[in-house]
Amino acid sequence: MLPLWDNARSGLSLGNIDDSRPIEDKCAGIEHFYTNGFASKEAVPEFWDYEFQDRVLEYIVIWKNADAGIRCNLDPIATQVTSTNEGATVSPSDTSERLSFSYVREPAGRFVSAYSEVQGNMIGPPGVDAVLMPNGTRQETFTQHDVASTAAASAFVEDLLTFRILPPAVHPGSTYDHMLFQLAPMMHYNQQFGRPVDFVGHLEDFDGGWETIEAFANVSFPPFDHECENHATTNAASGNPWRDAMEQLISDDTHIAHALGCAVLLPDFVCMGYTNLVDSSQCEEAGFADAVGMPWTEVVSFLRATLCPEVRNMTQLNTL
Repeated sequence: MLPLWDNARSGLSLGNIDDSRPIEDKCAGIEHFYTNGFASKEAVPEFWDYEFQDRVLEYIVIWKNADAGIRCNLDPIATQVTSTNEGATVSPSDTSERLSFSYVREPAGRFVSAYSEVQGNMIGPPGVDAVLMPNGTRQETFTQHDVASTAAASAFVEDLLTFRILPPAVHPGSTYDHMLFQLAPMMHYNQQFGRPVDFVGHLEDFDGGWETIEAFANVSFPPFDHECENHATTNAASGNPWRDAMEQLISDDTHIAHALGCAVLLPDFVCMGYTNLVDSSQCEEAGFADAVGMPWTEVVSFLRATLCPEVRNMTQLNTL
């Protein structure tokens, strides 16, 4: 992934920025982005078990994908709720029928949502996530711009691509981690339990997926309360200007769309089948295939083989 990120930097005219970070630090940032999956492993467990008599729903938490709302709605109706932290396994004596599930969402929309939450948090106590450089200045640059401007949104993408807001430059668990690769938690599930994820719904058809989950639990759920644990000041209905600024930037700036669609969010698009921001020919023309030294079809195949979780049933999976 690093050559793709490097090419994205070049496309944004960031290739000549003085970046003395060791290659090891850059690789660590890339690894954190695509394999961690959580803003803080201490903050939430990776998995929750919701028991309904002889049925168990295993919810795989993915930040920014209605995770708080899902837990808020399931908590009061399950007969027992158990957090299953990393390292735990299912006992061989457990004969319950189980459905592991999660939700994914359109990658660019999720990126916008994560940025919205970052800026919303920044409006709180200043500097809570900042790491100061030796001269005492903040290393993020997006905070130097008006919060509602596309300049701030553009600088945020630049800060990401230049590793200013990824470990080891910032502490793992910072608010920046809300945008981490959304499929990493399901990869953790595959590795920990040695089996595929049973069902993955799409946030864009939330109710359709929820009906499948309810049917498996074999109980009648109350109507889903979409206001429960909803981030009212930063969500899509909030109308906050910094969210609108990032949406406008992605829509209007070809280089930003290339950086996200051909690099940062490419594995999301490859694995989940959402229509990419840019098509394959645009990625090739922008030099991304040349950056890794292989045809673009091989890049896509490699990412599918290495970064896509094993899933039994993903609803509404589009054709690439």
